[in-house]
Amino acid sequence: METIIQKSLAKHLQINRKRNAYVTVTDSAHISSQKWDGGSRNSYYFMDLRTGGKRPINDNRSWPESMKPLGKVEIPAGNCIVNDSIFRGKSGAPHYYVNTNNANLFGLGE
Repeated sequence: METIIQKSLAKHLQINRKRNAYVTVTDSAHISSQKWDGGSRNSYYFMDLRTGGKRPINDNRSWPESMKPLGKVEIPAGNCIVNDSIFRGKSGAPHYYVNTNNANLFGLGE
């Protein structure tokens, strides 16, 4: 697994050019709870690398199960998983989990 911080991916990954993005090249991502905890929250979605279209990763478990991590989610080819986080009410740097088969699109990996 390779994690980098790189501003040059902004045009591909639809982020503000003034912010860093964390990019991890992997075949799956560990999804934590998507519920509010104090002033913090993680939200996750699939993003199609060709169209930029987004699909939420829903957690349909009932409470209190939904407070636990969702677990490992496979990343489909042609997609990435995006983790948008809010910490103490402020947006954090997005984290992109890119499928190893798509890493070459961004000059990442072997």
